[in-house]
Amino acid sequence: MRVKDPAKTALIHNAALRLTLLHGIDGLKMADIAKEAGIATGTLYVYFEDKEALLGSLYAAVQATCRQHLPKAERKEEPFRVLFKNAFITAQQYWVIHFAEAIFMDQFYHSSYISAAMKKEPMPLEDYFSLLLAGAKRQLLVKDMDTDLLLCAITGLLRQAAMLCVRAEKKLNKPLLEKLFTLCWDGIKA
Repeated sequence: MRVKDPAKTALIHNAALRLTLLHGIDGLKMADIAKEAGIATGTLYVYFEDKEALLGSLYAAVQATCRQHLPKAERKEEPFRVLFKNAFITAQQYWVIHFAEAIFMDQFYHSSYISAAMKKEPMPLEDYFSLLLAGAKRQLLVKDMDTDLLLCAITGLLRQAAMLCVRAEKKLNKPLLEKLFTLCWDGIKA
Protein backbone atom coordinates (compact mmCIF):
# COMPACT_ATOMS: atom_id res chain seq x y z
CA MET A 1 0.00 0.00 0.00
CA ARG A 2 1.27 3.47 -0.92
CA VAL A 3 1.99 5.98 1.81
CA LYS A 4 -0.52 8.83 1.60
CA ASP A 5 0.91 12.33 1.54
CA PRO A 6 -0.73 14.51 4.25
CA ALA A 7 -0.26 17.57 2.03
CA LYS A 8 -2.25 15.91 -0.74
CA THR A 9 -4.96 14.92 1.73
CA ALA A 10 -5.18 18.57 2.80
CA LEU A 11 -5.32 19.62 -0.87
CA ILE A 12 -8.26 17.26 -1.43
CA HIS A 13 -10.01 18.45 1.75
CA ASN A 14 -9.62 22.08 0.70
CA ALA A 15 -10.99 21.35 -2.76
CA ALA A 16 -14.03 19.65 -1.20
CA LEU A 17 -14.59 22.64 1.09
CA ARG A 18 -14.47 25.12 -1.82
CA LEU A 19 -16.89 23.03 -3.85
CA THR A 20 -19.24 22.61 -0.89
CA LEU A 21 -19.58 26.39 -0.78
CA LEU A 22 -20.48 26.42 -4.47
CA HIS A 23 -22.63 23.31 -4.84
CA GLY A 24 -23.42 21.95 -1.38
CA ILE A 25 -22.52 18.46 -0.17
CA ASP A 26 -25.11 16.73 -2.31
CA GLY A 27 -23.70 18.44 -5.41
CA LEU A 28 -20.15 17.19 -4.79
CA LYS A 29 -18.76 14.75 -7.31
CA MET A 30 -15.46 12.92 -6.90
CA ALA A 31 -14.32 13.90 -10.40
CA ASP A 32 -15.00 17.58 -9.65
CA ILE A 33 -13.09 17.37 -6.37
CA ALA A 34 -10.12 15.79 -8.15
CA LYS A 35 -10.19 18.49 -10.83
CA GLU A 36 -10.44 21.26 -8.20
CA ALA A 37 -7.52 19.70 -6.29
CA GLY A 38 -5.48 19.42 -9.49
CA ILE A 39 -5.06 15.65 -9.25
CA ALA A 40 -6.24 12.69 -11.32
CA THR A 41 -9.55 11.12 -10.31
CA GLY A 42 -7.73 7.80 -9.87
CA THR A 43 -5.38 9.43 -7.38
CA LEU A 44 -8.36 10.70 -5.42
CA TYR A 45 -9.64 7.12 -5.12
CA VAL A 46 -6.22 6.03 -3.79
CA TYR A 47 -6.77 8.47 -0.92
CA PHE A 48 -10.49 7.94 -0.42
CA GLU A 49 -12.55 4.89 -1.31
CA ASP A 50 -15.64 6.97 -2.01
CA LYS A 51 -17.34 10.27 -1.32
CA GLU A 52 -18.57 9.09 2.08
CA ALA A 53 -15.01 8.26 3.20
CA LEU A 54 -13.71 11.61 1.95
CA LEU A 55 -16.47 13.54 3.73
CA GLY A 56 -15.96 11.59 6.96
CA SER A 57 -12.25 12.33 6.86
CA LEU A 58 -12.89 16.01 6.18
CA TYR A 59 -15.43 16.19 9.03
CA ALA A 60 -12.90 14.73 11.49
CA ALA A 61 -10.19 17.12 10.25
CA VAL A 62 -12.43 20.18 10.58
CA GLN A 63 -13.53 19.16 14.07
CA ALA A 64 -9.90 18.74 15.15
CA THR A 65 -8.93 22.14 13.72
CA CYS A 66 -11.88 23.82 15.39
CA ARG A 67 -10.98 22.32 18.78
CA GLN A 68 -7.41 23.63 18.43
CA HIS A 69 -8.65 27.19 17.92
CA LEU A 70 -11.00 27.36 20.90
CA PRO A 71 -9.57 29.12 23.93
CA LYS A 72 -8.65 27.06 26.95
CA ALA A 73 -11.40 27.03 29.59
CA GLU A 74 -9.08 26.21 32.49
CA ARG A 75 -8.55 29.87 33.48
CA LYS A 76 -11.09 29.71 36.30
CA GLU A 77 -9.63 32.76 38.05
CA GLU A 78 -11.21 35.01 35.43
CA PRO A 79 -14.87 36.01 35.78
CA PHE A 80 -17.27 34.00 33.63
CA ARG A 81 -18.24 37.01 31.50
CA VAL A 82 -14.57 37.52 30.54
CA LEU A 83 -14.12 33.82 29.70
CA PHE A 84 -17.36 33.78 27.74
CA LYS A 85 -16.51 36.96 25.83
CA ASN A 86 -13.08 35.61 24.91
CA ALA A 87 -14.67 32.35 23.71
CA PHE A 88 -17.42 34.14 21.78
CA ILE A 89 -15.05 36.54 20.00
CA THR A 90 -12.56 33.77 19.22
CA ALA A 91 -15.36 31.59 17.82
CA GLN A 92 -16.77 34.49 15.77
CA GLN A 93 -13.39 35.29 14.25
CA TYR A 94 -12.75 31.61 13.58
CA TRP A 95 -16.04 31.06 11.74
CA VAL A 96 -15.56 34.15 9.57
CA ILE A 97 -12.02 33.12 8.63
CA HIS A 98 -13.03 29.45 8.27
CA PHE A 99 -16.44 30.07 6.74
CA ALA A 100 -16.19 27.15 4.31
CA GLU A 101 -15.60 24.80 7.25
CA ALA A 102 -18.64 26.20 9.09
CA ILE A 103 -20.85 25.63 6.06
CA PHE A 104 -19.42 22.16 5.55
CA MET A 105 -19.96 21.17 9.20
CA ASP A 106 -23.59 22.27 9.14
CA GLN A 107 -24.32 20.51 5.86
CA PHE A 108 -22.45 17.32 6.76
CA TYR A 109 -24.09 17.03 10.17
CA HIS A 110 -27.54 17.17 8.57
CA SER A 111 -26.70 14.94 5.60
CA SER A 112 -27.12 11.23 4.99
CA TYR A 113 -23.31 10.90 4.86
CA ILE A 114 -22.80 11.23 8.61
CA SER A 115 -22.63 7.97 10.53
CA ALA A 116 -24.55 7.34 13.74
CA ALA A 117 -21.24 7.20 15.63
CA MET A 118 -20.15 10.58 14.25
CA LYS A 119 -23.51 12.10 15.10
CA LYS A 120 -23.05 11.07 18.74
CA GLU A 121 -19.76 12.97 18.96
CA PRO A 122 -20.31 16.49 20.23
CA MET A 123 -19.65 19.35 17.85
CA PRO A 124 -16.58 21.24 19.14
CA LEU A 125 -18.23 24.66 19.42
CA GLU A 126 -21.38 23.38 21.11
CA ASP A 127 -19.37 21.11 23.40
CA TYR A 128 -17.09 23.96 24.45
CA PHE A 129 -19.92 26.38 25.18
CA SER A 130 -21.87 23.65 27.01
CA LEU A 131 -18.97 23.24 29.42
CA LEU A 132 -18.76 26.98 29.98
CA LEU A 133 -22.53 27.26 30.49
CA ALA A 134 -22.69 24.38 32.96
CA GLY A 135 -20.54 26.24 35.49
CA ALA A 136 -22.28 29.54 34.83
CA LYS A 137 -25.72 27.98 35.38
CA ARG A 138 -24.58 26.60 38.75
CA GLN A 139 -23.44 30.10 39.73
CA LEU A 140 -26.72 31.63 38.45
CA LEU A 141 -24.84 33.81 35.95
CA VAL A 142 -26.90 32.80 32.91
CA LYS A 143 -30.58 32.12 32.41
CA ASP A 144 -31.83 28.92 34.00
CA MET A 145 -32.88 27.37 30.70
CA ASP A 146 -32.19 24.18 28.87
CA THR A 147 -28.56 24.31 27.70
CA ASP A 148 -29.63 23.42 24.16
CA LEU A 149 -31.75 26.59 24.01
CA LEU A 150 -28.86 28.71 25.24
CA LEU A 151 -26.62 27.05 22.64
CA CYS A 152 -29.13 27.95 19.93
CA ALA A 153 -28.84 31.61 20.92
CA ILE A 154 -25.03 31.50 20.97
CA THR A 155 -24.19 29.33 17.96
CA GLY A 156 -27.08 30.65 15.88
CA LEU A 157 -25.80 34.19 16.29
CA LEU A 158 -22.22 33.11 15.57
CA ARG A 159 -23.21 31.34 12.35
CA GLN A 160 -25.55 34.06 11.08
CA ALA A 161 -23.03 36.80 11.85
CA ALA A 162 -20.33 34.85 10.01
CA MET A 163 -22.68 34.58 7.03
CA LEU A 164 -23.37 38.32 7.18
CA CYS A 165 -19.66 39.12 7.25
CA VAL A 166 -18.73 36.78 4.42
CA ARG A 167 -21.71 37.05 2.09
CA ALA A 168 -22.54 40.72 2.68
CA GLU A 169 -18.84 41.59 2.92
CA LYS A 170 -19.34 43.27 6.28
CA LYS A 171 -16.03 43.92 8.04
CA LEU A 172 -15.61 41.95 11.27
CA ASN A 173 -13.96 44.69 13.30
CA LYS A 174 -13.79 45.42 17.02
CA PRO A 175 -16.99 47.55 17.15
CA LEU A 176 -18.98 44.82 15.37
CA LEU A 177 -17.53 42.11 17.63
CA GLU A 178 -18.51 44.19 20.68
CA LYS A 179 -22.07 44.62 19.38
CA LEU A 180 -22.41 40.92 18.59
CA PHE A 181 -21.09 39.95 22.01
CA THR A 182 -23.46 42.39 23.75
CA LEU A 183 -26.37 40.98 21.78
CA CYS A 184 -25.45 37.44 22.78
CA TRP A 185 -24.66 38.29 26.40
CA ASP A 186 -27.92 40.20 26.86
CA GLY A 187 -29.75 37.15 25.56
CA ILE A 188 -28.23 34.60 27.94
CA LYS A 189 -27.29 36.45 31.14
CA ALA A 190 -29.38 35.87 34.25
